[in-house]
Amino acid sequence: MDRATVFLTPNKASSTVSKNIITVPTGNTDIELTVPLDEIIDAADRINYPLRLDNINFQLQTSMTAGQNYTIALKEIVQIYKDIPYTGIFQPRQAAFSVYPNPATGPEIHIRLENGQKQALQAEIYTLSGQKVQREVLETQGGRASFTRKNLPAGIYLMKITCNEQSETIKLIIQ
Repeated sequence: MDRATVFLTPNKASSTVSKNIITVPTGNTDIELTVPLDEIIDAADRINYPLRLDNINFQLQTSMTAGQNYTIALKEIVQIYKDIPYTGIFQPRQAAFSVYPNPATGPEIHIRLENGQKQALQAEIYTLSGQKVQREVLETQGGRASFTRKNLPAGIYLMKITCNEQSETIKLIIQ
């Protein structure tokens, strides 16, 4: 990679700002791209925060072979502000719902609400291309609900569960 351009939008701004980062790695190595904010925004003005990452463009070397596959992998995108401690430990958000069995072998799929309350929820199944193939509104009992899937062929789907304006999408495998 010869260069990367990072596009950011400051809070409440109507246009993006960008920064070119020139880097020349040697071989198959990790690279850290650092964007010095004081070079593209008034970093002391709190109105600019939080920043939104809009895009990263990578300009690749012209010495690459046509028809050859190359990979750019992003291990992590982290926003670190000066004087704010960063541990480097990712704290995943606790899932609000769980789906089982997954992979599903029979027609019945169970949904559990992690808060265990009795609530109505909506469950939708989508193909990986985004086509909605089934939708059900379910009542939970004891924090659980049962979803009976229709005749869906074996494959990988996305199940979107919505309850009390909270939504989560879970990968669902049907065997």
